[in-house]
Amino acid sequence: ATSSVMATFARPRDPVDAFARALNANDADDLGELFTDDAEFVNIMGMCMRRRQGIVDGHGWAFAGPLL
Repeated sequence: ATSSVMATFARPRDPVDAFARALNANDADDLGELFTDDAEFVNIMGMCMRRRQGIVDGHGWAFAGPLL
């Protein structure tokens, strides 16, 4: 389940490290917590994911197959 609260960070490098950890762990929920509810994310293939839940769902799909 995705939290409704966006993560906060103490240092500028922290969100980059958190993104890398979530991506490498194939953890879509943790990745989603890095974004606001109204965020948009465009991946390297040009796929646009809208809103936090769309980002979680899009990465969850990728982690379940294409990025395994």
